[in-house]
Amino acid sequence: MAKLHNSVIEMCVVVGMDENTGLKPANEQPDIVLGGTSVLYRKAFDSHILAALSGKVATFPQAGGVENLEPEFGGYATMGSRTIKTNRTLNRSVSRRMSRRRISLVPQLSMANATTSNNQQSLELPIGNEVLTGLMPLCLPDGGYARQSPGEDKIHTLVLTDIQGTRSYATCLTYYRRFLASESEDDGYFDLLPEAEPSLLIDDVYQRCYLPTCVVLISKCPYYSVMKDCLSSVLPKLKKEVDPVKFNQVIKEFTLQVTMVTMPPAGTLTIVFKLYGMPIHIRPSEDTDKPVCDMYLQYPFLRFSAEHIIELMTCILTQQKIVFLSNDYSLITPVMESFMTYIQPLKWPHTYVPILPYHLLDLVEAPGTFLMGCHSKYIESVDRVEQIPGLVVANIDDGEVLKGDVIIPNMPLNATEFFEQAYIKLKKHFDLAILGQPTPTSLAEMISLKHKFMTTCQQEIQSTCLELMVLLLGDVSNYLHIPQRHFKRKEFLDAQIEEERDFYAQVIKTEMFSRFLRDRLDQKRDYYAIMEEKMRLVLKDTRGIVIEQQWLSRKGSSTASMNRIRRTSDSVYVRQSNNTQVDSSELFILPSFQSPLLSGKSCIFWERCILELNRSLEYLAFQVVKSPNLRASYLYLRGMFQVACGRPIDGIEDFHNLAAADLRIFPSQIIGHIIDNLSASEKVKLSQQSFYKRAEVWKKISERKNSYSNVRVTMELEKVPTKPVDLSEFVKHIQLMEIAIDIDAITRLFYSLTLGRVMCLDPETFAIFYQCWKEAELETSKLELPHGKLDANECVLKVSSLIRADHGTGRLILTQKRLFFLTEGKRKFEEVIRLRDIKSLEKFEFYNVFPPGVPALKIFHKQDDKAPYIASLKCERNCWWILIREMWAGRLISDVQKDPQVIQQAAQNVLMIDAIIRSGESDDALHSSEVEAAAKNLCYFSRRKDEGVANIPQETTSALIHRVNPSSRDEQKATVEALLYTPGNRSDGEEDNSPKLWCALGSGKIRVFDASTWICESQFIQAKDRVCCLLSVKGHQVWAGSFDTTIYIIDVASNTANKRLIDHTDFVSDLTINDDESVAFSASLNGQIMSWNTDTLQKIKQLTLENVKSLIGIKWIKKQLWCCTKRDLRVIDDDGNILKKLEIHDGSSFPTPIESYIITPDNQIWAGDKCGTIHVFNTRTFSHEKELIAHEAAIRSMCTAEDRYVMTGAEGMDGKIAIWRARFVTT
Repeated sequence: MAKLHNSVIEMCVVVGMDENTGLKPANEQPDIVLGGTSVLYRKAFDSHILAALSGKVATFPQAGGVENLEPEFGGYATMGSRTIKTNRTLNRSVSRRMSRRRISLVPQLSMANATTSNNQQSLELPIGNEVLTGLMPLCLPDGGYARQSPGEDKIHTLVLTDIQGTRSYATCLTYYRRFLASESEDDGYFDLLPEAEPSLLIDDVYQRCYLPTCVVLISKCPYYSVMKDCLSSVLPKLKKEVDPVKFNQVIKEFTLQVTMVTMPPAGTLTIVFKLYGMPIHIRPSEDTDKPVCDMYLQYPFLRFSAEHIIELMTCILTQQKIVFLSNDYSLITPVMESFMTYIQPLKWPHTYVPILPYHLLDLVEAPGTFLMGCHSKYIESVDRVEQIPGLVVANIDDGEVLKGDVIIPNMPLNATEFFEQAYIKLKKHFDLAILGQPTPTSLAEMISLKHKFMTTCQQEIQSTCLELMVLLLGDVSNYLHIPQRHFKRKEFLDAQIEEERDFYAQVIKTEMFSRFLRDRLDQKRDYYAIMEEKMRLVLKDTRGIVIEQQWLSRKGSSTASMNRIRRTSDSVYVRQSNNTQVDSSELFILPSFQSPLLSGKSCIFWERCILELNRSLEYLAFQVVKSPNLRASYLYLRGMFQVACGRPIDGIEDFHNLAAADLRIFPSQIIGHIIDNLSASEKVKLSQQSFYKRAEVWKKISERKNSYSNVRVTMELEKVPTKPVDLSEFVKHIQLMEIAIDIDAITRLFYSLTLGRVMCLDPETFAIFYQCWKEAELETSKLELPHGKLDANECVLKVSSLIRADHGTGRLILTQKRLFFLTEGKRKFEEVIRLRDIKSLEKFEFYNVFPPGVPALKIFHKQDDKAPYIASLKCERNCWWILIREMWAGRLISDVQKDPQVIQQAAQNVLMIDAIIRSGESDDALHSSEVEAAAKNLCYFSRRKDEGVANIPQETTSALIHRVNPSSRDEQKATVEALLYTPGNRSDGEEDNSPKLWCALGSGKIRVFDASTWICESQFIQAKDRVCCLLSVKGHQVWAGSFDTTIYIIDVASNTANKRLIDHTDFVSDLTINDDESVAFSASLNGQIMSWNTDTLQKIKQLTLENVKSLIGIKWIKKQLWCCTKRDLRVIDDDGNILKKLEIHDGSSFPTPIESYIITPDNQIWAGDKCGTIHVFNTRTFSHEKELIAHEAAIRSMCTAEDRYVMTGAEGMDGKIAIWRARFVTT
């Protein structure tokens, strides 16, 4: 059966009493007096579900009726409500029988799931029976009381949770209907009749009474205001109808209308429709990862002080038991839902009941964690709050928080100060906000003004709370080990200052935090991740320097103190960025509803919606300024309506087209459900469609979103293994212990410990090595150095025992930059030599007066006039010779190759070598017999220096400026598949506009570096395969071509790829753009070249180069397209005809296979080969000019920067980026 998959309203439920139920006393409710002396007005009566309706079926459980509201989809018989007879005697008899029993809800609702022989599809209600059964007491939480006069119409909201934990959201309208009641023969029971015949009142047997009736709308999303407006619009018609049949008719028509309306996708498109003359706006969510926010968020700000809001947020974050009280049911759910919004992206996973009815108040004394709400008139039931262990009571009316015996930790000071400042600045009162403005002259103007104020207030609150959450949890990403899905819990807690440690200790134990961790370990790129990146960027600019976190523990500076510095800077960011603007939105107005609707023709309404969407899409196509996001929203809606009209193939095609315009709203789960429910013939038809080959892409998108859903997250570091570990297990342990990350270094360590003789390392050797590692770490951290003697990012690697040297008696100390000597007693700091100034090292025996000689080390300076430095290291000499030599070699290679990361890698080797030598002193260690060999195996840079790596031609070193390792945070090096430089503009002081280097890696990751500091600012994974080319389009987009034949359109502001082009049939190998950036060109390996309109993202033209199987690059130069294959360069015209062809040879006239190339503004061709060499040619003479020894593997990517620099990226064995002077080579 076709259905509207994203209806804003799922169903309508009517709860109350009527002529079919009579009045049955409720035992749980207290007696009250609502007027008169009759028992009718003192007793509370049971409420019942009178009707449950969806867009397809209407059930009347108490009347025994089920109606199919869409007869064209099935052959169900219509069973209306039973006829009400006016014969008083007969009516009283029927009513009395019904009042003596409570009519079962479930059997009657299950009639909706019946099937017929003619149509095997079922008419199902979208909400489960268990939720509907539990709904009744929530609709009338104070109980069902009869009144002599109609009570006030009221609206309150609910959150419903089913057995699977899925939440639905409801808005309840309670009003009063007139009935005639007569007391039954059974004590306390009353029969009811609708007041259809006023003549019955002449008889004293009947009394007029007003009974509460609750009409409930239920939605999958929290559209509270939309549901309130819908209920308000139908209220006059409901009040007017006394006859039960007409009442049911109004309810059915109302339900059909609201269930035919769709929800808009995330974005800026607002849907507008009229219901009984009242315009209703359905506004979208801002982000696909954010819930809809269709309520005012300032209610807690109006009721509670900033201090109490912080207290309550702390209680929620630490998962306390909390009860909210108010004398107004309509206020409880909005306040509690507001707090749920404040803590996003964290989500409350425990019991959540915003409104407790009277007979369930004992639940507040239940064990476990919960959030509940109840009416404050029942405060006497929970007034002994201090006697209920662990219960926090939030009194909304008084703005108080009663904590009883609960000890609530203090939220970090910087976060509370920030929130208090934002609380003061927030304009919370509408009247005060418009006090200085002219009075609106119309109701529409007043409504618009109030909506603008509320929207601004809502956005400011959301922005403030999100920044607050980043302030609280932004440090978490520094303590994640993503490959092993491990959170370094102990290190994180140790890094917090003492006053805040208790807060974080309680937060990280919660289930909310565990779910938050899963998203961070999945590297989920949601609104939180984007905000965190923005805050880090401004933090970097505020501080002016970047501190290498991995060396903090070796520097003697406490991480907690660094935490204080970081948080101070964070506060600077927040104060600068708290400027929220109301986003403009587009309106899509639905056609009016046809009357009468009960003809079973809701499909006609959807067809009219499709016509309106067709017009909107046609209009959009002719606009000068294109809006792909708006087009995607229209396609999304049209796809939903197509499916609802029974045309699933057409709907799937619309979804296919929207994927190219805005991938983030791609409804992969809905598409999967639609495809699974296609008939056999429809599946055959779908498989024959040209776009169906992309169905596999949709499946992979869904799989990628849930790829880590069941993977365990570890917080406690596992102890040293108790059984032998092979290399793979050894790698995991070493990474989690933060001894090393790089797999190559860990592999060398494994073979040093095992001497390459066994496949597994015994636990005894592992334990000894780890103990020695920790001892060395403790020695360096405890070393007290004179203040200010260490440079920025300099750390102590090794401290000698007490020795004699040229400076006297003291300790020799090695850092990654130099050697210095700390004299004993006076603690005098003396620099011995900088590592780059070492000429050579010599081991010798130092003789003073008497033999034997003392093992010593002689360190020679590059300057011959400086005497060698002598340190009598005794038994430590050989160890120090190995350590200094490795660090010295790393420094030399780093200076020559302009690669600062080599210094960090060499320092890491020094620490591991030291631990190897220490552990080798134990006879129980496996490598104790060959300690020196085990240590030398780790001397990677010493071997590289001996191999001549530090000897690079002068021509290369003069041109080379810097190297960057984009895989420094990864286990293994990845190929640099593509590079893109985007210039910055720092004239705008509000945002970070520094130049960026985009780097696409063979691992599928795209990383963005600040091109002034070479710090990685953001990372995201969008492609299913390698991204092999990048292109900047008009400054606000980056196009990424992938081996999965797709071009991803990345938004620069958010670094998210929500659009894509999918017309290529082979790997997308390169991208280029014309001079005015109106047309982009894409190439694939099979010779396909396509041109694209960069505004509309529509394909303009396609051509194919003949006999080409390896088209690796294209460039637009001087209105011509240059194409590069593995064998040649060729210039082509618009039809693909070759205008010029060039085969490149090296200096020896041998053909040079080309891996990548670029043409500089100085008319030079830079071509990279598979050996890592750059060949420079002249574009006019095609002569070979220079060679640069660039990398140790094939050069896979190149780009230029500001016409002054050339950047090259290498294959995985090298995996680095080199930055060169573009004008170094002259003609």
